[in-house]
Amino acid sequence: MSQDFEMLIRMALGSHLQELWIRGLEKRKALQEGKIMLQVSSVGNCTRRLAYDIFRQMALEDRDGVPEELRNTLKFKPVLSSHELFNIYLENSICHMIQRWLMDMGWLRCEPYLDEEKLLQWMGDAEIELKDNDLRILGHCDGITVPLIEAPQGMFPCPECWEKEESICGICGRYLIEIKSITDRPRTLVKDFGNIAKWEKVPYGTTLPLTGGGLIGTFPGKFTKLVEPEPEHVAQAQMYAHLVKKHLGIDLRGILFLYIAKDTDPDEYEDESPFNVPVKALLTPINPLLQEQIVSKIRSVWDCVERGVLPAHDWYWDGGESKPYECYYRCEFANLCYPGIK
Repeated sequence: MSQDFEMLIRMALGSHLQELWIRGLEKRKALQEGKIMLQVSSVGNCTRRLAYDIFRQMALEDRDGVPEELRNTLKFKPVLSSHELFNIYLENSICHMIQRWLMDMGWLRCEPYLDEEKLLQWMGDAEIELKDNDLRILGHCDGITVPLIEAPQGMFPCPECWEKEESICGICGRYLIEIKSITDRPRTLVKDFGNIAKWEKVPYGTTLPLTGGGLIGTFPGKFTKLVEPEPEHVAQAQMYAHLVKKHLGIDLRGILFLYIAKDTDPDEYEDESPFNVPVKALLTPINPLLQEQIVSKIRSVWDCVERGVLPAHDWYWDGGESKPYECYYRCEFANLCYPGIK
């Protein structure tokens, strides 16, 4: 009976997540106001992948301008598994939790509310919609802080300027907040065993003998290894910073990335301490040159789309065993660029 009940719960939750996802896509489409637009979160992808995504949106709406050899191939909607959707909404919940804490700390000037569908939303300086019709791009940044001042003990709302829209003391500044949740699961890999020449994952449920050669290694999780923001996150945040200045007129002091580990082992901590919180705060300066490069990249993608052609490859595969990570693991269009890569 308990197994049947568990399956019913899983089915109900899985169906609800699919409904939430579909409603979210419909809201995003409504924000685009009939236009085909890129998402700010995608600007770190290669130019070819961005063009494929635009052509796919056009193909699904039977618009002109899609290369005929791609039109039928691209008529598919992204399909996410229930597990992937669960992770997306788990990450959203973590983001809401951190935004609430930042509000309580006085870092974010915002208020939560429930929309007509009883979903949590924000008024004020959290989940700020940023849309640029010229670049045809849309997104929501996690937040913009009140003016903060750096002190030996950390960063705090500036006592003189925290109620202002900008620094008047000349010492403090406002920061873009980007919240990312990542795994910290250690990986167990094996090599020089049987036909495994390189480090590979140990298949689930596999028992490896301790004799007869081979190496087993446990490697630190993604969060533990993290020492600087991931490149695609930097691109996304710098694009937000560009749009914040262009549309809101705010000169940001920097970008504060808050990386949250979803699954750090509590045994990693030697002693109990208030500092045992699985958060890494990484500060990145505003980079106008990188912003110009990203804007140029977006314009070049749209130029290719308007001419009905694909941009050149950013990543190359010669057909050998070594495959570009961005293509093999991250791109749903990889087989269109390099048939047989997956």
